[in-house]
Amino acid sequence: MTATDTPALQAPTSIEEAAALLERYAVLAGAMTTIAERRTKILARANAAADGAATPLIDEMAAIAALIEPWWKANAAALTEGKRKSIELGGCMIGSKLGASSLISAKASFDQQAEAMRKLEWGKPYVRVTVSIDKAAVRKGLAGPDAAKLKRRGFSVAAGADEFFLERVAQDGARPAAKR
Repeated sequence: MTATDTPALQAPTSIEEAAALLERYAVLAGAMTTIAERRTKILARANAAADGAATPLIDEMAAIAALIEPWWKANAAALTEGKRKSIELGGCMIGSKLGASSLISAKASFDQQAEAMRKLEWGKPYVRVTVSIDKAAVRKGLAGPDAAKLKRRGFSVAAGADEFFLERVAQDGARPAAKR
């Protein structure tokens, strides 16, 4: 049997056969937990090594950028002849670009503006109002004094459907497998 092959499995016809299949499932789930833990440790080591190797490079790049930025500001007009905002130099694109614009409100906070504008007929298209059912409150209300009113509106709590589950239990001090 190769790593991608699985043994032929048959549905159990007795408690003993079911127990044997479940024992095999527990062994497989334990192996999956071990693999996941090993993967996490290997990835953590790889990430730490990559971070360690990248940190001095990032620091040097930041230092170079800090030196080049004022030089660029002083020389950009001559280098671009005033026609462009960037050039290619030394294997890099260097230049300036306009940052993203942002809306400002000079007279009041955005919350205050929204409250005032929603009262104005012309301001309504510029204000977003989100209305939704507070499901937790309705659940609680179904057990309270407004239960009849809520039920008349069609609210009720549907019982969850039974869902099959199968999970490994802790064995020999080992942790159970993570749920999928």
